[in-house]
Amino acid sequence: MSEGYLDTLKRIKEAESLTERLLSERRTQLEQELKALEEASSKEIAEAQAQGEKLIQSEVEKAVTAAKEEAARIRAEADLKAKELLAKKWDKRKLRKLAEEILFSEFR
Repeated sequence: MSEGYLDTLKRIKEAESLTERLLSERRTQLEQELKALEEASSKEIAEAQAQGEKLIQSEVEKAVTAAKEEAARIRAEADLKAKELLAKKWDKRKLRKLAEEILFSEFR
């Protein structure tokens, strides 16, 4: 074999080794970047989920408070109307009209 042929084979082998090393380094770098991105996205997802749960809890508490206030308002209104009704003198005709209004109010 000639000296030039062996030299060419040697350079080809060195190029292959260099290429394999560079590819291996690049693969390692990409794997590290991917791992970092996965960790960051997992962290962001967990934070978003926690914020969502806090928002849901806050909205539920607001809804409960609003419902309690509405119930208290309705009860106070009903108490007031009951007191007004008790204060009035009623004859049969007025009682019948009131009963009909209450019973049939949903059908109007």
